[in-house]
Amino acid sequence: DVRDRDAADAAMARAAGLTEGVLHILVNNAGVTDPAMFADTTVDSFQRIHDIHVLGAFNCSQAALPFLATDGKGRIINVTSSAGITGTLGQVNYSAAKAGIIGITKSLARELARKNILVNALAPLAATPMTETIRTNEKFAANMLNRIPLRRWASPEEVAGAFVFLATDAASFVTGQVLPVDGGMVM
Repeated sequence: DVRDRDAADAAMARAAGLTEGVLHILVNNAGVTDPAMFADTTVDSFQRIHDIHVLGAFNCSQAALPFLATDGKGRIINVTSSAGITGTLGQVNYSAAKAGIIGITKSLARELARKNILVNALAPLAATPMTETIRTNEKFAANMLNRIPLRRWASPEEVAGAFVFLATDAASFVTGQVLPVDGGMVM
């Protein structure tokens, strides 16, 4: 549970123990949705979404920091969404949380550059269980596809390459960026 700081600390220490005490890549990808129009969004729902996305990224990043490589190979890759860039109907809680991830990304990139640790974010849009409700509802699906210039959903494999890019030396001079991998929806 990324909301639990002790659990995040233990997970990072365990992971570092498997790699001679050094972590190279942290991907903050914990996330859930709880769609509702703003008037119907509860404080509990808003807090839960915020805690999983924003507090989770904070906890895991801070827990990983003592172990992250400072030789230019240390990376934090946060997962955000176009919802955090443009907002979205019926998901103010999710949009606010994903915007918070962008803020964490940019601030950490500035701060951790001194330690030679790169911090970036991806804003993917793919056919996953998290997007199933939108993809299988005729009205929602048509609306979404009209917003995507490529007029289709990405497969998870199409998004994976962007993660690989940010995790490797190909992105050794990239930090503080949000890379939308969404068929052109955000441009």
